[in-house]
Amino acid sequence: MLQRLAGDHGTDSADADCEAALRPNDQNRYDKSAVEVLVSGQRVGFMSREDARSFRRRLGHKKLTGQTTYCNARVVGGWTDAQGAKKHYGLKLDLKTFDS
Repeated sequence: MLQRLAGDHGTDSADADCEAALRPNDQNRYDKSAVEVLVSGQRVGFMSREDARSFRRRLGHKKLTGQTTYCNARVVGGWTDAQGAKKHYGLKLDLKTFDS
């Protein structure tokens, strides 16, 4: 999914903007405070436990507990190393502001 969003970026690291949905997931069997990260309706991962708890506190302060919110994001990575191996992609979230 992230590779498709990154588009053609040659051997350099990707730098593609997108929007991410952040959805609290109380049903996650590993972490009841999990926050899913979705792009174009598909889950691309989860926030770290520490970040998810902090993010949920922010949602609570803004009276958005349990709601899916959206933020700007950037697909990075996918560059090719000197041996020709393709590296993994990642997603950077802009959490300074978010909308419900």
